[in-house]
Amino acid sequence: MADMHSVSHASATFVEQKFVQMLKQPLQSSGRLTYVAPDRLQKETLAPARSELIVNGDHLTVQQPDGKLRDISLSEFPELGALVESIRATLAGDAATLSRYYTPTLAGTADDWSLQLEPRDPRLRKLLALVRIHGDGTSIRAVETVDQDGDRTEMTITPDPE
Repeated sequence: MADMHSVSHASATFVEQKFVQMLKQPLQSSGRLTYVAPDRLQKETLAPARSELIVNGDHLTVQQPDGKLRDISLSEFPELGALVESIRATLAGDAATLSRYYTPTLAGTADDWSLQLEPRDPRLRKLLALVRIHGDGTSIRAVETVDQDGDRTEMTITPDPE
């Protein structure tokens, strides 16, 4: 994971499952992810409905399935900013930023690593229990978020061939 800061661009496909306690079946979506160093992250959901989330610096733009756009400043919503940084700072190999928002625990080898992030901020801890990220080399392969209420999201990531 120490070499993550050398990645200037990465793209992948994803399948995401949201396990909500009130639902019998998980909600599933799929699409594409793109990262451009140092701070651009794009999540394009293609199924079951098209939507897009773009983070560029402090700015978040969400295009909802109905086409409506919503612009958000991450600094105005620190809990959302911390969640974005769990992925973006990992992709950038930015241990200082990860440590600002989370207590990180890294395990494994360079070829098969896992990172567990426990929120530092009490407001974020009320919402989010932890984030688990698994990867190999400079690729993230899976991200799991566990909410305090027991709901969780699992994202499986398949990097594009280089």
